[in-house]
Amino acid sequence: MVRSIKCTIVALLIVLSFEQSQAASHVSFFAHRGASTFAPENTIEAFQQALEHGTDYIELDVQLTKDEQLVVIHDETVDRTTNGVGNVNDYTLAELKELDAGSWFNERYANEKIPALKEIFELFGSQVHYCIEIKGDAHSLDTVTNLHQMIKDYQLSDYVMIQSFDENILRLFHNQRVQYPLIQIISRPKNGVGSKKQLDQILEYADGVCLNGRYTTNSFVKQARKRGLMVHIYTLNEKQEIERWMNAGATGIITDNPRLMSYFK
Repeated sequence: MVRSIKCTIVALLIVLSFEQSQAASHVSFFAHRGASTFAPENTIEAFQQALEHGTDYIELDVQLTKDEQLVVIHDETVDRTTNGVGNVNDYTLAELKELDAGSWFNERYANEKIPALKEIFELFGSQVHYCIEIKGDAHSLDTVTNLHQMIKDYQLSDYVMIQSFDENILRLFHNQRVQYPLIQIISRPKNGVGSKKQLDQILEYADGVCLNGRYTTNSFVKQARKRGLMVHIYTLNEKQEIERWMNAGATGIITDNPRLMSYFK
């Protein structure tokens, strides 16, 4: 009897382990602003560390400078992540390069600079995939135009996806019939009938959704997957959180800590 119970437990553990490995094989991991737990976000060092940990995608944010150069920085201002002040689009690229983009995180990163997107493409090329987030603002059309052209110039259409909270930005890309996936970010998905309408509308112009793990339900994930949409969950920095959403059907996990991938890959 005891032996039978032990055998049953072992069998269940084997099945569970197999199911988890199967789930992991269908899930991509995204290093949120690079390995931002260990290095200043959206810097070359953060992206380099993410690659060293084997990330599938580096997730990054782009803004347009005064001289219409795409740079990698999350905020609309430089205040939080550099020693400067003011709006990103009030600086030229050369002026941004004078700022210290690492000391706020740790003094040993004092030499880190705000990277231009072309630097990232030139340095990493097709070694990794890119998830590029665009903010909606008065410069959105210029940002979309410049970014789409740069992706073509560097022949990275197969290595890129674009995400945004702003539906209009994604529709601009969609109207250009781009080859790469478009992802609608949603901080608080709707419930009930509202969720079905929301997802049906997203299907008109996007290929997936990126959902806040704090406010998302298993039901919404299931509905999105039923419609063939990719489902990415952000920002998950605990092993248990990642397991939960992988088992719920997520196709992408966004984390500040790419070391967590080692539990699942």
